[in-house]
Amino acid sequence: MNQPLDLKQHLARQLGYLQNSCNLFDQGQHDEAIRIATIVRVLLHDGNTPSLVAKLGAHCISLLSTYPELKPNFITVSPMAVTTMTEAGELVVKPHLEHGPKELIPLGDWWDKPIYRVPKYELSRHEIVKWAANKDGGAHVDTDLPAAYEHVSTTGWTTEQDGVSQAFFNHHFVYLRQFGYELLNSPDLVSMSV
Repeated sequence: MNQPLDLKQHLARQLGYLQNSCNLFDQGQHDEAIRIATIVRVLLHDGNTPSLVAKLGAHCISLLSTYPELKPNFITVSPMAVTTMTEAGELVVKPHLEHGPKELIPLGDWWDKPIYRVPKYELSRHEIVKWAANKDGGAHVDTDLPAAYEHVSTTGWTTEQDGVSQAFFNHHFVYLRQFGYELLNSPDLVSMSV
């Protein structure tokens, strides 16, 4: 019979799951973004049970942020994606991964500060992760989505490059993939798993 895992081993397992889902996303399986949300929830969300990070006593760690802080009263969607054109002339939206700004910030700020703002809604990583995991198929399915999450998950945007225009939907998937990049490149978090 196998020995039960200790918390560091559980963290290493979750980070492995996160890396696998990020790799699959990068290979074109964009629905893996919902699994990314579920893993991030296990790592960071304190709900009915404490998060894995809380169980490790690590609420004071810093995490990598690749989003500039949103200025108060500015209506903006923070940059989280790059648009490129394939050789076939198709526009593709991808997370910017390592090509954005980089800053280590306290876990609480990473989790709760707004990263998405439009006239009616302001969303944090926490809200996007929680709704993707709890309502959009990560751990539960709920057809009654909060209006802000429905906005970010169903509102499309149109981008144009070299005279080609294309609409994109599910742009919250790009956010979730970027969150995966941030966590996998957060030294405080990764070092706890070894």
